[in-house]
Amino acid sequence: MKLMTWNIWDIPGAHARDRRLGRVAATLKAMAADPGGADVVLLQEVWSARRRPLLRPLYPHVGEAEQYWRNPMNWLAGPMEWLRGRYLTIDSGLMTLSRHPIREVRRLRYSKGRSPAKRSALATLIESPDLGPVWVVNTHLCAAYPRTTNTPTRLAQLHELGAYLRTLPGHPVIVGGDFNIAPPSVGPLPAWSHDPSLWPEAMQAALAGFHAAPEADGHLTYTATHNPWADPREGDNRLDYIFAGPGLVARDGRVAMTERYPLGRGRPKPLSDHFAVMTTVDRSP
Repeated sequence: MKLMTWNIWDIPGAHARDRRLGRVAATLKAMAADPGGADVVLLQEVWSARRRPLLRPLYPHVGEAEQYWRNPMNWLAGPMEWLRGRYLTIDSGLMTLSRHPIREVRRLRYSKGRSPAKRSALATLIESPDLGPVWVVNTHLCAAYPRTTNTPTRLAQLHELGAYLRTLPGHPVIVGGDFNIAPPSVGPLPAWSHDPSLWPEAMQAALAGFHAAPEADGHLTYTATHNPWADPREGDNRLDYIFAGPGLVARDGRVAMTERYPLGRGRPKPLSDHFAVMTTVDRSP
């Protein structure tokens, strides 16, 4: 089964938001029609409730568990937000698209972290013709920023995720998404999201028995050196991963969605500030 994880940067204030998201939808539609394309797509930062109808029809099956709230200031901010094409409705931002049937959807909301974005793990039980029933978990952990690394929160959420994966019953597990945890950078800039207390020991302990495709080592998915949308203050990071659990093997890991498109003024640019990760997962021999 081929999987892709992609943070699509659908946040208020993001550059060229409408133009990018239209291209994102077209790209995913073409991927769904391609027999060699991803069977399962894990999306993060699908923040807008009004954007989801654009993405839901692209694959035959959709996993989501959003519980939207309305900002109490919307009676003042609503008209301004409508005019600017931005929305105050927000939840986990997670969406899983699948060409195979989804039998069950579960969600863990992390207990640690202060943010309007409800950081979570979205678990879908997918009926794969190659793997049989398999849990696919899509997650987005708290980010590090130039003014605060949020290391305690990232560590707590990572531990919650690891414990949650061990509760999923009866079938193999794959987990992927934007972990916001980086190894030391292999690029010209440092990795802002790298912290020795998180990588590698804490990551390995939380995800014991899970592994990424070896070809993915050294890949940069949030990199100011190679992506003009990325914040140069946050350096060259590998933030996005797909891990195969016990009984499974990950192979053919690669960075995807690096193509550039005309998105208005200036040179062509990628469709998000994150590159995607593509991986194939098989049963262990």
